[in-house]
Amino acid sequence: TNNNDLSKSGHSYSRVGYDAHVDDDHHTHAPIYTVYRMRWVVLAVFCLFSLTNAMMWITFSPITTNVTIYYNVSTDFVNFMSTVYMIVYIPGIFVASYIVERFGFRTGIIIGGILNVGGAWIRYVPPSIFGVSGIAIGQTLASCAQTFVLSTPVKVAGNWFPEKERTMATTIGAFANQCGIMLGFFLSPYIASSPTNIPLLLLIHACIVSASSISIFIFIRSSSPPTPPSASAQANNTPIIEGVKTCLK
Repeated sequence: TNNNDLSKSGHSYSRVGYDAHVDDDHHTHAPIYTVYRMRWVVLAVFCLFSLTNAMMWITFSPITTNVTIYYNVSTDFVNFMSTVYMIVYIPGIFVASYIVERFGFRTGIIIGGILNVGGAWIRYVPPSIFGVSGIAIGQTLASCAQTFVLSTPVKVAGNWFPEKERTMATTIGAFANQCGIMLGFFLSPYIASSPTNIPLLLLIHACIVSASSISIFIFIRSSSPPTPPSASAQANNTPIIEGVKTCLK
């Protein structure tokens, strides 16, 4: 095994693998693909992004009564703050999938991170400025970010992980979203036990989401490693639009 540091876009990638062999006649044998330890960092950053987005989705549901008192809104409005995720998902997943396929996983997760952090801080704006529109806009932006969360776990696994680890990587990426829901269910009633503590809850959320978005810019410097981890990772995938057309035939 050959352990080297490969530099790309200002980052070093520790690799585990073999170089392709060249014999005396300068004939290159079949390529040997490389697995990088950086894959675990990329997966961890994605998981944090997914976790924070799910936490924002469920923010208001465990404290419905306190939210209705603080914002002077109905229970239906509070319920809609989580339902908007489902509404935006239907058209948004096609747009997000196209962006990820066309411009790469890194571009998609950056857009998602910006939407996520923007929504978090807009929700924190006092109702005296935006009224209830602040949390409505913030939740809508977060729901747009969700489309990039749900369209990328397989892409992360396919680009960075060898075939034998892809199922595990995809499972971890999906499980992070469920952990975010669980965290939101516990965090909201614990911090916002009274209506006056809701701004504190939203501030904590915004800080956590900000840390997640900053980590995306710091650690995810490319959509894929310098060399693919397997032959299938190197192969061209069918574009999302072409896939939809095929399904409709």
